[in-house]
Amino acid sequence: MFLATTAIEEFWDKNQKIIFLGEWCKLFDRKKEWSSLDYRDIPSIWETTEQIAYGMEYCSKIYEETLIKLAEILNRYHGLKKEIQYYRIILGDWLIHFIHQLYDKYETLKRALENYPSSNTWLLDETQNYIPVDFRDYHTHVINYKFSLQLYSEILLALNYSFERKKLSSPIKQQYSYHINCSKTSKFHVLCSRVSTLFTTFLYNKSVTITNPYFGHNSLRYFLEILVKSRFRCIVNEMKYKVDMPFDPDNSFRKKDLYMKGDEFKSVLSKLLLLNLPIIFLEGHNSFRQTVSQLPIHKSNVFFSSNALYVNSIYKFFLAENYKTIKICSMQHGSGYGLDFYCPTEEYEKSVSFIFYTAGWTEGEKALPLSIPKFARKSLSVKTKSDLILFAMYEKPRYLYLLGFYPSSSNCLLDSVQNVFTFLEQFQKRRKLLIRLHPQQKYGVRYGWNIHERIKEYYGECNFDDFSKTFNQRLSESMILLSDNIGTTFLEAMLINKPTVIFLSKKIYRFRTEAQSYFDSLEKVNILHYSPNSAARHLNNVYDDV
Repeated sequence: MFLATTAIEEFWDKNQKIIFLGEWCKLFDRKKEWSSLDYRDIPSIWETTEQIAYGMEYCSKIYEETLIKLAEILNRYHGLKKEIQYYRIILGDWLIHFIHQLYDKYETLKRALENYPSSNTWLLDETQNYIPVDFRDYHTHVINYKFSLQLYSEILLALNYSFERKKLSSPIKQQYSYHINCSKTSKFHVLCSRVSTLFTTFLYNKSVTITNPYFGHNSLRYFLEILVKSRFRCIVNEMKYKVDMPFDPDNSFRKKDLYMKGDEFKSVLSKLLLLNLPIIFLEGHNSFRQTVSQLPIHKSNVFFSSNALYVNSIYKFFLAENYKTIKICSMQHGSGYGLDFYCPTEEYEKSVSFIFYTAGWTEGEKALPLSIPKFARKSLSVKTKSDLILFAMYEKPRYLYLLGFYPSSSNCLLDSVQNVFTFLEQFQKRRKLLIRLHPQQKYGVRYGWNIHERIKEYYGECNFDDFSKTFNQRLSESMILLSDNIGTTFLEAMLINKPTVIFLSKKIYRFRTEAQSYFDSLEKVNILHYSPNSAARHLNNVYDDV
């Protein structure tokens, strides 16, 4: 038997019986090809909330130990004496994501090889391995096929399997320089930040710097409002400074083992961590750190952002360098925070923040409520003559990148998509649905689930949103919001009193104790359903008289 780890068919031996590691291997637009093969599937290892909770707790414990070990190694490599908090700020988010996805791949491979011990596979030749440049670059690749093939191959090698190695016909091209913020828009942001800094520092001794506050649309307008209403006490700085930095990967050092004591997975993690550590944290660290220190960033008393802690390397390095003398304030920018039984991104943000602002919930003295900017400006009308139901559908990448209490990886297809099909079978007014797929993946192209084509195959030509209007416009025009997830769309609809119906899988979603009573209340009034059949029946009953 041959184990297929990804959807890359040139790494399948079709002359043998195929064992597909997960649903991510079987692309819908290649159905004729793989359906004709003699194959078997490995079931998802994340079938219940108990399994997910155990995995998240295990990864959380390993994260702290790994961060300490990594800080020691990087201090020696860079010739520094930085505290753990410094490294927590610049790379803690990447480390959490890396551990989670690696644990998923490790456990899935272990299950496959235990069930089919005589199976073999092909590994990616290590000369074609790719090293991500920063967190954004890592996230772009970790949800796709080629980098996932690399990681599966590295895990099997770390487990001492000696399978045949092959080269991809079109591998990921390694980058040897770091280019960011080279556009005219970035130059405009830099100009605005300089003007804003000039006004604020001239008028006041103390200031607050705001970066990426999650305004959504019309951000320039709202930035101007903040400046005027605060009487220029705030500095608006999106940290869009141009950086052009060459580097050479240190392949020799990257092969070093962290030698963390413990079980087999920790041994695998120890061997693979430096191999995949983004270049900005290793070879490019000192150069980038020096570059950031020379940028015209005013050292305000407080730095506030909603999501710059993830996507803005300049912001993270500046905060890490100055965290002892400034106050870092971050803000919830979506769902999951305060709701999920455990939310890794929430824990990370709280661990590096002086205050973590929430959409309404409190937790001790650190997590305090403050209106989310994107929500605070909502003024949509809920009165509409439309008879359409806006169906905002859920979609996650084929490859798991972070454990959570939502359908992910194979479960996106086996659980989430199947629930949608069940709902469509039961709902009597299907033509009244306006199906809006995930906007970043228009018709599933990026994630590869091909949701649009799957629905068309089963139900013919349904009414799909063409994205000619924003979500806010569609929400305002629609009579009801329907969703298959507790996401930001749900929060926005509830905020403006838009009639809303949600259906979820109870075996995947798990809410924290403090939030459970609210979801119980939503269930009692038929807003929340744990069955697509129940949601369909409810909509059938109320559609003509909402």
